[in-house]
Amino acid sequence: MKPARLFLLGMLLVCLTLAWSQDPADQEKRLKTAAGREKLSLLIELCRGNLRTNPNKVVEYGGRAEALLKKFPDDKTELGLLDLICQAHLYLGDYDQALNYAEKSLQLTQRINDRPRSGIAMNIMAIIHMQTGDFVNAREYALQAVEIFRTIPSEKGKKVLASALNNIGISYDMQGNYEKALEYYLQSLKIKEALGDRKAIASSLNNVGIILGTLGRNDEALKYYNQVLAIKEELKDRTGMASQYVNIGNIHKDDNDLPRAMEFYRNALDIYRETENQSGIASVLFNIGSVETLLKNLRSARGYFRNSLELRRQMGEKEGTARTLIELGGIELLLGRPDQARRTLEEGLSLAGEIGALAQVRDGNLALSQVWEFRRDYVRALRYYKEYKNTADQIINSQSNKKIAELQTRYESEKKEQEILLLKKNSEIQALRLKSRELQRNLMVGALVILISGVLFLVYRYRYIFTFWKKKNYIGHYRIIEQMGSGGMGTIYRAVDVVDPSHRTIAVKVLREEYFKDDVQKKRFKQEASLIDQVVHPNIVHVIERGESDTGLYIAMEVLEGPTLGEFLTHNPEMQLSQAVGIMVQIADALESIHAMNIVHRDLKPDNIKLVKRDGNPHFVKLLDFGLAMTQHMSRLTETGMVVGTIFYLSPEQIAGEDITPASDIHSLGVIFYEMLVGAKPFTGETTLEVMRQISTIEPVDICTFRSDLDTTLSILIMLMLNKDPRLRPTAAMTFDALKSITRNDASRQPPIAP
Repeated sequence: MKPARLFLLGMLLVCLTLAWSQDPADQEKRLKTAAGREKLSLLIELCRGNLRTNPNKVVEYGGRAEALLKKFPDDKTELGLLDLICQAHLYLGDYDQALNYAEKSLQLTQRINDRPRSGIAMNIMAIIHMQTGDFVNAREYALQAVEIFRTIPSEKGKKVLASALNNIGISYDMQGNYEKALEYYLQSLKIKEALGDRKAIASSLNNVGIILGTLGRNDEALKYYNQVLAIKEELKDRTGMASQYVNIGNIHKDDNDLPRAMEFYRNALDIYRETENQSGIASVLFNIGSVETLLKNLRSARGYFRNSLELRRQMGEKEGTARTLIELGGIELLLGRPDQARRTLEEGLSLAGEIGALAQVRDGNLALSQVWEFRRDYVRALRYYKEYKNTADQIINSQSNKKIAELQTRYESEKKEQEILLLKKNSEIQALRLKSRELQRNLMVGALVILISGVLFLVYRYRYIFTFWKKKNYIGHYRIIEQMGSGGMGTIYRAVDVVDPSHRTIAVKVLREEYFKDDVQKKRFKQEASLIDQVVHPNIVHVIERGESDTGLYIAMEVLEGPTLGEFLTHNPEMQLSQAVGIMVQIADALESIHAMNIVHRDLKPDNIKLVKRDGNPHFVKLLDFGLAMTQHMSRLTETGMVVGTIFYLSPEQIAGEDITPASDIHSLGVIFYEMLVGAKPFTGETTLEVMRQISTIEPVDICTFRSDLDTTLSILIMLMLNKDPRLRPTAAMTFDALKSITRNDASRQPPIAP
């Protein structure tokens, strides 16, 4: 659905163009006899008159006018001509040439110091960069345009301001940052409503509809699209009508009403061909190909994708080209042509990587994994599958997050500059009031200021040194002693609490430095802390404090000395039954407490279970690492369909990308129990794909095959925990009760102690 946003960008240029001209036929006749400046003027008028109806003519007339301008140079005339030729290339989908003329226009406006025209050129460059998928540069140019036009109160200035704000919203929208997108859309809509600009209002309403559609609220989105379509029909805006046909077709496609979707797509295609809108034609051909794929008309789908690909290559539309190549590769594989599929997918993946289109990189890697699996080359299939997983982890664009931080810094900087200017003005007023005071007092005040400034300078200098030293040796009010270990998200240090009178020793977990500026990782780290804080249980690690320092986010917790269960199993591969059951009871007790608070751990494994000496028990359990944990009310930090957790301990539903529930933890616990008693994992394989296949489809060997000394109840319990259907697995409470019952029965079977 997102490509529909880009169809409207060409229409945003209307507010930047003088759209009136004389009769073109009359001008053509006059052009044959005109010469000099008159001919130049006629050529420019013909460019204006043909811009919306015949952009190829604009390119032709514009080239002739450029040649005449060399004989009759005039900055204002040249600037208008450059804008017209740029817009013509944009309508034709020739983005390289459009960008070339936009850059020329920007350079000229800056040379003659024409700020409004510089702002218009920047906004046009933002539109061109968005068409080519470069949303970061697009946003940067649009922000510069906004800075200029916020200071220009004219009606035309407000129109361009609304357009630039809308473009910033689109750039965020295309990268999935809907909150920021809506913020800028609403700013733009407010200006458009004040201007009474029906066409511009329709554009903003359309953007809101697109976001609602992306979020799956199709009925609401359809209402917005129909409102926009009514405005476009009222204004007789054919291109705008085509855009709405596409949007409405997308809604019907999502609702699986494929005949209706095809009807609206074909209506849009007719209009785009009539108006020679190459970008619109390419996009609708892609959409029709998608519908044909769903209808299983694979050869027809291949034809549409190929036609779309040819147009997008001609226009230099890199993001669209990469996406079409990946879809076409998938079709080739379905048609039983794996070699052609591989070549097409590799080309698409290479292009997607070049432009940083993470969604296409992710889909391309997954499709290539399927190609190599089809060819039974599981080594290569696994390599591409790993790349797919890695890209899925990075799907929230880190470059976007970095840019947001930079914009926030710039905002704070500008705010401080305004405060400094205000202080300077206040200082000038004070200076006028103090003008009559004695010179000696002024000298004394000046000397005092110099003295204080010197002292502050020295204090600041030594404060910097102290801060640097402290950053390397302290985390909050905890002094680092040594590093204890590290995990996927953070590093754990042994530290001393310098505030506590007893100077107690604690463990401090700190977010990895490379993730410190990543908002997603920070949120995940805070989530882990908030989850642990909610649970008070002897078998769950005790949290003392959580906070944020110059070093980063941290959690202070009790120090745990002893091996993990994973380390213990390495040296004791087959545990004694009583020893294993004792550990099982404690884990099940802790898990029951977690599940009672609607928390799913999602990453249970031996390395997240610590064994410490406590109260005479050498195997006292402490459950660790809630880095992947999630409550039922907490927003997901991983994309739907992503595989999270350690591969051997995943549940079938985690691999399938389905909803993860407490039953998923039970399956992971069943794998751990099985490994403790047998000394081997129930699901093994030479590759990740093979392990995942076994977990999803193969029943494990009954545990009684390996341990004949097992209680029947215990063996049945463990096999039920490993059931493929999460609904048939026992709960944590049932598991705990069963294990307690087994320990009681074992105790009752012990021979009586002789008197």
